[in-house]
Amino acid sequence: MKTTLLLILVLLSITSEVWAQKPTPGPARLSNAVLCVPRQSPRRNPRQVPQTVAPAPEPVADFFVGEAVVDVKKDQTVVRLAMAQHASVLIELPADDGPRFIIPGDPEMVTVDEKALERNKRAIIVRPGPLFVVPASTQRRRTPAVTVTAQMRSGLVVTFLFFPVADLAQNVHRCVLSYRRDEVVARRRAAGLPVNLDQKEQGGEEPTGQSGAPASISVEPTEQAKSTDGGLSNTSSVIPAIENASKSQELKTNAVSVSNVAPASMLLRMLAIKVALA
Repeated sequence: MKTTLLLILVLLSITSEVWAQKPTPGPARLSNAVLCVPRQSPRRNPRQVPQTVAPAPEPVADFFVGEAVVDVKKDQTVVRLAMAQHASVLIELPADDGPRFIIPGDPEMVTVDEKALERNKRAIIVRPGPLFVVPASTQRRRTPAVTVTAQMRSGLVVTFLFFPVADLAQNVHRCVLSYRRDEVVARRRAAGLPVNLDQKEQGGEEPTGQSGAPASISVEPTEQAKSTDGGLSNTSSVIPAIENASKSQELKTNAVSVSNVAPASMLLRMLAIKVALA
C-alpha cells in the first residue's frame, strides 16, 4: 500500500511540473501584416450574344363569313368575303341603285351569273371556278385569291376580295351593301366624278358592244343594239311594201301591153277578110 501511494504522489508531482512549464497564451497582438489570401483568377464574363426574336405570326386577314352587312361610307370600298368550293355568294344592292359595269376577273377562279343578273338587276351572284381552291395549311396568312369589281349606276365602285375557305359554314351566303344613293352622288359630284351613269349625267356614256369574250359585263342593253334592232324592224316593214309596189307596176305594164296588142290583131283580121273577098 505504501508503495502504491508513493507512485501516485510521484505521478502527481510530475504532472504538476509539466503543467507549470507549459507557456500560457498571451493577449492577441495587433499587427500590420496583410493576411495571406489565396489568389483568385478573374472570372470572365460570358459574351452576350444578341438574341434574335422570332417574328410574331401575322394576324389572319379579316374577312366576312356567314352573312355580311357592309355599311358603305365612302365612294370606293373594299369588301372581303369568304367563299368555299361548291358554294355561291349573293350580293344584294339598294333598291334605288344597281350594277352598271362588272369586271369579273379570272373566269377560272370565279364567275358572275349573267342570266341571274338579267332577271334581277339588284343582285350579283358569284360562283367559284375550278381553280378556286384552299391554299396549303403551312401559310400563316390567308390572302385573297381573286377580285370582282362592280361600278353602280350612281358611280359607286366596290371591289370584292374573295378568300378561299374549306368549310362551307364559313361561306358568305349573303352580302348586303347598305348606302344611300343621293349621298354617293353628292360626294362624287364634289370630287368631279361622273354620277348617274344610267342617265348620261356628267360624262356618263352608254357602253359599246364587244365581240368575243367580254372584259366586263354590261348590265344594260347598248344604244347600238337598240338602233340595230330598230333598223332591222324598219327594214322588215319596208321590204314587203317594195315587193307589193313592184308587183303592181308589173301588172300595169302587162295591162298596157295587152291593150296595145289587141287593136293590132283586129286590124290584121280585117285585112285578111278584105283580101279574101277580093
